[in-house]
Amino acid sequence: MTDLERLLRESVHELASEGRPVDLSGPALRRARRTHTFRTVSAVSAAVIAVLLVAGIATAVRLSRADEDPPPADGPPSPTVSSTVPTTESATESAGPRTPPITLPGGWIIRAAPHNNDYGVVVYDDATGRYHRVGYTATALPSPDGRYLAIMGQDVLAVKAADDEERVVYQRQFATRDVRPVWSADSTHLAFVTYSPEGAKVRVAELPAGGETASEPVNCPDGCMLKWLEDGQHIRVYTGSRRAEVTVRGGAVGAPSATPDDPCGSTVRAFRVDNSSWLCVTSTGFAVTTSGGTVTKRIPFPREIDGMPIATDSVNFVLSRQR
Repeated sequence: MTDLERLLRESVHELASEGRPVDLSGPALRRARRTHTFRTVSAVSAAVIAVLLVAGIATAVRLSRADEDPPPADGPPSPTVSSTVPTTESATESAGPRTPPITLPGGWIIRAAPHNNDYGVVVYDDATGRYHRVGYTATALPSPDGRYLAIMGQDVLAVKAADDEERVVYQRQFATRDVRPVWSADSTHLAFVTYSPEGAKVRVAELPAGGETASEPVNCPDGCMLKWLEDGQHIRVYTGSRRAEVTVRGGAVGAPSATPDDPCGSTVRAFRVDNSSWLCVTSTGFAVTTSGGTVTKRIPFPREIDGMPIATDSVNFVLSRQR
């Protein structure tokens, strides 16, 4: 029995008990409509609740999967490329702190010194700010700027780059003798002496171009000493007590000079401190003298530089102006 039939029957019984005729269709239809409306609302409400429940469950599932953070199906994400250039330590920083060069009066520094207990010389490198040993023979003569090494062999003079022993900047074959080559103060010229049947000649090599200038024969039978003059244009040639001046550019040789010698004498190198004093390299150390030759201060050679032992050999001490 349906609800509609049950409602009709109940209405008939109620009317029959009251003893009056009524229209049975109206109340029954109204109740049926109310029942249908209630059921419709209930069904809609249930459907809405079901939809909300399903949506909530789906959301919870998505959140749970997001927490697990699985890799995507097409593999791990590619790394992010940064446009910022990473900073790197400079060669100077990676090599350690800089070491000030050993300074002498007049702004001169010890550019190079002979290494003790080993072949080679200790050279100050402006780029790194440190002294380092260069592994050449003990007779290698560094240029005042530390860039080149003049190496005198038995029958060859070679100039090599201090930072690359394989790179030869200049080379000349000749019968060498005990005449020490000398660098100009600006490290652009190297003077040396060659011997031939026509006599000894002072030659000047221009570096790094490699050009060469030769003088007329000079008096240097058994060895002599060369000294660059301050003007950078002349070289003084000492043979015992006699001396002559050689012009660097042009190759002319002057007569024995009558000009007074510098206060350091003819057997050591001289560097001007100021207008009234000189810095001399002696056999035991450095000496500051007046223009008249009076010694006002003596500075012994260092026994070690940057932890490296130094030989007290005045020949291989090289001075240069601090830049």
